[in-house]
Amino acid sequence: MSNLNRVQSGIPEGGQFAESTKARPSIDGLGGFYDSFTDDPPQLTIDDFEEPEPPARHIASDSESMAGTVLPGKHPNNPSAIDLPGFVHPRTRNAFFDARWASDSGEDRQSAAQQLKSRLPSLTDEDRQEVLNRYLEAGDNGEPAEDEEIIAQAVEDNDTAMGILNVSRQPFIPGGVRVCDNRYGHQSPAMYGSRYELGMSTTEAAKAIRADIKDAKTTGYLPNDLTYSVRKSSASAMSIEVQGLTNDQIYAPADDMEPAYLGRRHRPEAAELKDRIDRISNSYRMDESDSMTDYFETNFYAFSRIEDEDDARFRRREKERQAANRLTKTGR
Repeated sequence: MSNLNRVQSGIPEGGQFAESTKARPSIDGLGGFYDSFTDDPPQLTIDDFEEPEPPARHIASDSESMAGTVLPGKHPNNPSAIDLPGFVHPRTRNAFFDARWASDSGEDRQSAAQQLKSRLPSLTDEDRQEVLNRYLEAGDNGEPAEDEEIIAQAVEDNDTAMGILNVSRQPFIPGGVRVCDNRYGHQSPAMYGSRYELGMSTTEAAKAIRADIKDAKTTGYLPNDLTYSVRKSSASAMSIEVQGLTNDQIYAPADDMEPAYLGRRHRPEAAELKDRIDRISNSYRMDESDSMTDYFETNFYAFSRIEDEDDARFRRREKERQAANRLTKTGR
């Protein structure tokens, strides 16, 4: 058998199909990136690389820090604040982050502690420095849970010094909620409030919730200068409304929102206020529902909301309209 290469019948050869014609073009003289294909790679050593400089850390001043300048609690410079004793604002955690960053960047503890001033304004400079020392020590020991305890205690001390928390008064503690597997085998977990009683009607639950809200206002768990309306809206539902706040107190400014977010978002203080209301109402609830199978089993539904300025105007107009209708019908 011949060893000559054979070309299968029908396959063109020669001319533009010749191997010499299909050869890659020369890249000599193109320079730059293409030279790496023709030149021998350079022999580099570690000494040929410069030591990278660490990125410069900008230590924000108190006026431009992540913590912001809006003071917590009632204050001459912050008259519209919502008093929520014990609430750890997200920007309070940011202030501690600013302080740690300042300390890690070489500032002395006294200067770094100034980063806490916007969120703990009623503490002395010495107290803030002592809080920062304990916070940094806990962080160095790798104990994040202790970090949170230190921040919470500092907030409580500040609230006490500001006068919005009375430590001598017995604090209000809302009932808890137990979440467990659904006894019917549904995917959704079941919820049982610690004050739930079998056979308690919606009317009785609303009465108990009103009493808890009254106690919460007295002890400072809820702001005392607001109005709370608890109304039974049906046999198995009630609405809880908070009245007396302005839009600026309720909604975050537009520059605090994500660009893709449509609508208005509650400030952290307003969200915490609503959560505290829900904790009180949920302590009287039982819910074994499973929306995946359209199964609903609960003693009552509780819907909480915060009335804004538009809702308040509508409520006042409706009240005036109903009063005018009564006057027309009865003449008095």
